[in-house]
Amino acid sequence: MRDTPFSQSHGSIGVSGRFAVFSNEQRGSDAVVSLLGTSTYQRQTIDGAINRYAPPSENNTANYQAIVRQHVGLPGNVGMNTLGDDEVGLVANAIRTVEGWTPGTVTYRRP
Repeated sequence: MRDTPFSQSHGSIGVSGRFAVFSNEQRGSDAVVSLLGTSTYQRQTIDGAINRYAPPSENNTANYQAIVRQHVGLPGNVGMNTLGDDEVGLVANAIRTVEGWTPGTVTYRRP
């Protein structure tokens, strides 16, 4: 998820490159689920939502969509607004998988 006012309002605490950093894994996961629940994403199909989240100018979007469809077990032309909470969670988990999401750690150093 990019570092934006949306991510900041959902608990991001910093950035790594262009991407938001969250204080813990759950907060980051919840932010992705919340993003998928916005009207911008709810107006899309599953494939459309992934196209928006991971545009072809930066990703192999077709491959990304195929992986998400496989994880969710639904075709890409299914509307995001028809998905239940569990299915939206599956989309979010698929995004984690494709993005290679790994929880980080913070090391504090004394000056």
